[in-house]
Amino acid sequence: MKQRVRNNHWGAILPLGGAFLSLWLVLAGALLVRGPLFLAQAAGGLELAISPPLLTVMIKPGHSLTQSFIVANRSQRPVYLEARLVPFQPRGLTGGIKLEQQLPANGLHFSLANANRRLREPFLLAPGQRQQLVLRLQADAQASEGDSYYTLLVEQTWRGQFLPINTSRARIAVGANILVTVSQSGHNQARLEIAKLKVSRYFNDWGQPVRLLAVIANRGLNYAPLQGEWQVSGWGGLWRRRLALRPDNVLAQSQRQAVCWQQNRDNAAKLAGQTIPCQVKPWLPGYYQAELRLGGGASQSARVHFWLIPWRELLALAILVGVGYGIKKGLGAKGEGRRK
Repeated sequence: MKQRVRNNHWGAILPLGGAFLSLWLVLAGALLVRGPLFLAQAAGGLELAISPPLLTVMIKPGHSLTQSFIVANRSQRPVYLEARLVPFQPRGLTGGIKLEQQLPANGLHFSLANANRRLREPFLLAPGQRQQLVLRLQADAQASEGDSYYTLLVEQTWRGQFLPINTSRARIAVGANILVTVSQSGHNQARLEIAKLKVSRYFNDWGQPVRLLAVIANRGLNYAPLQGEWQVSGWGGLWRRRLALRPDNVLAQSQRQAVCWQQNRDNAAKLAGQTIPCQVKPWLPGYYQAELRLGGGASQSARVHFWLIPWRELLALAILVGVGYGIKKGLGAKGEGRRK
């Protein structure tokens, strides 16, 4: 009789355990972006575009250079515009900027090389028309070495009969950022460091993504693009993932949060890429480490650690064990009753 009761007990427990194991196996098996132009839209149907949206240059004192920008009116109405240079400073950790009012006295001078265009001089842009602006940068022989950051701002003027009729007096503007490094030697003096490194949680639920956060500081005199990757591993290297950093520019004496991206494998578009979340989703419970490695001239690395624990699955297992124990006691009580 005892043997039959024991067999009934295992007959009740094994299907439940098998169901839990099947569920676990099913769950375990489910595993300064640069574009060609910058667009601006405003109420009233106005739409402007400028290309290229970003210019990075290194210039020696006493030299000059020129760069062409294309401004396009993509709307169905004409608009009066004017172009001007505005300095800016980095703001926040996501690549934001703060425009300033006055140009610094650093020995850099900007002008338009167009025969019929001047900075701050209004010009008319018809619907669908494009205007080339040839910007000239001249560095004095005594120009201060270091970085200066500007925006070539092209904005609507209050001239002519093509103004918005609403009372908000809102004007449309579009801009291209210009990062200028003045250097006699031609060497970049950026110094990138890992200022902050963390994961979303030290103990993470199994099946949930683990977010990776990194803030990079530039302690040097010049801007530099991010180069590097996250390397996440667990179970002695059995599980590995790599996430490349998007090559955003970190301006001098500023900080920026690192963004991950997946590069295009097509050779014709190898500079293109798709921004992806800086996160991983391991499927093996256990201990993991995430290492951030900076490349280029930085050559620095740092690590953080985290655990992946199947809390809900452990709770389900505990419930199954409890149910099995209850079934065992119930079957044992029936066996005792029959013997009596």
